[in-house]
Amino acid sequence: MPAICAVKEEAYIPSPEKRVTPTASISYIGEGLRREEVRTFVRSSDWSGTVRRRSSFSLLENRETGEMEMYPVRIGEKDDGEDIWTTSCFRYTLTF
Repeated sequence: MPAICAVKEEAYIPSPEKRVTPTASISYIGEGLRREEVRTFVRSSDWSGTVRRRSSFSLLENRETGEMEMYPVRIGEKDDGEDIWTTSCFRYTLTF
């Protein structure tokens, strides 16, 4: 069975320091559908029981290329048991 799409992975925002995870949320806003990107940096101390919404990734269709883009945060990817917070935000580009 042939693949339904090609997937490209790249580190989009590298972690700037130990115990910090960058995130990216991308959307299209306004009449002209301008692309808006919001970047945040999450530290382990930022996560608390009062947070009502957290998303591990953002998914959108790139209006210029028609490709799907996903920006997941892979907390715990290093899995050394001590520092699960030092990770990067990745971009996956899906071409159908």
